Amino acid sequence: MWNSEPKRSVIRKILGAEAGSLIRLIAREFLTLVLIAFLIAVPFAYWGLNNWLESFAYRIDFDWSAVLVAGLLSISISALTISYHAWKVTRTDPVNSLRYE
Repeated sequence: MWNSEPKRSVIRKILGAEAGSLIRLIAREFLTLVLIAFLIAVPFAYWGLNNWLESFAYRIDFDWSAVLVAGLLSISISALTISYHAWKVTRTDPVNSLRYE
């Protein structure tokens, strides 16, 4: 999916798309996948942590804020990484990108 992105972005750039719209388009695709992965992982994390905490003699309560912080951290890191790569793709010269295709 990422390998075809530079070519698609260059074609959109040639047709007049602005860099901001290209970055949003690329980032939205990947951040949607990260969000779906987070939503799938939350029930498994809850189940695993709950089972693990039950094995202790003194049980502590499960705090949802830790899961939310972990989710926000993963989404933030993904957003920064994806935005950097998307910005790099939009800054490439269209001629050099299409020359090798």
